Order: sequence, then C-alpha cells, then structure tokens
Amino acid sequence: MCSSMKDERKIRLAEGRPEHVDVVVPLICQTSHRFFSFLYDNRPEVRDAIIAASWKAAVSIFSHKFSTVAYSDDKVVGVLIGYEATVKKEQEIAMRRVASPFADEALRQHMASSKAILLNKSPQVPDDAYYVTIISVSEEAQGSGVG
Repeated sequence: MCSSMKDERKIRLAEGRPEHVDVVVPLICQTSHRFFSFLYDNRPEVRDAIIAASWKAAVSIFSHKFSTVAYSDDKVVGVLIGYEATVKKEQEIAMRRVASPFADEALRQHMASSKAILLNKSPQVPDDAYYVTIISVSEEAQGSGVG
C-alpha cells in the first residue's frame, strides 16, 4: 500500500457554484501562496477580490463554470478547475477584464513589469490537451482520499 488514509470519507462531487466563493478563494490561494503573493504585489485584499470575481464570472481563469467541487459531509473540501486548452487564451483575456476594476495603476505596472515571469508560469499548452489550472484540497481533508 502506497499511502494510508486518515479516515474514510464519503465524497460527493458537484459542479461549482458562485455561492462557493468564500470556501473556494482560500483553496485557490493555498495552491501557490508565493506565486499569488507575487502576482498581486503582496496585496491579499486585492488578490482575494480578483479571484472571487473570477470565480463568479461565467468566463475567466478561475470561473465556477469550469469547476468541480468535492463535498464531505455537505462541506466543500476541494476544488478542481480546468478546461480544454483551446479556450485557455479566452480565459486569460477574460481574467484581465475581471481583474481590471480591482487593479490600480501600481498593480498594473507591477503586472506589466512581471510579464516575462508570468508567461514562464503559464506555459504553452497543446490544443488537444485538457488544462488543469487548480486542484486543491482543504488542509483538514488532505490525506483522506479527496484528491
């Protein structure tokens, strides 16, 4: 046996919904705390507002429309966000529109000066691929078979 599970949980999968926003934003942020801190210039309030707006949007990198959430005992304990690579560019363009109302001039300049680093973090994906942008499980559910 490769690993042991802490406990047995009954996991239910469902489509993500806008009302999951308060649980999902921290799950997204925990996937790469350093990257998100860098991306949003160490401004967690802006980061959270942009990611929340993206989750609620119909089209955006973190849109609930492209997500599956995992429930344990009627509590969201995990999220997967992904889409066909052919729509990845559309998602990125939509994300810029979603973020725009929250980004002041200083954040826009920071992101513009960081473009090379950001491009390195978002590699080219073949058109026939499925792009998983986020997979995250809450700390209390890690090791229990959710992921």
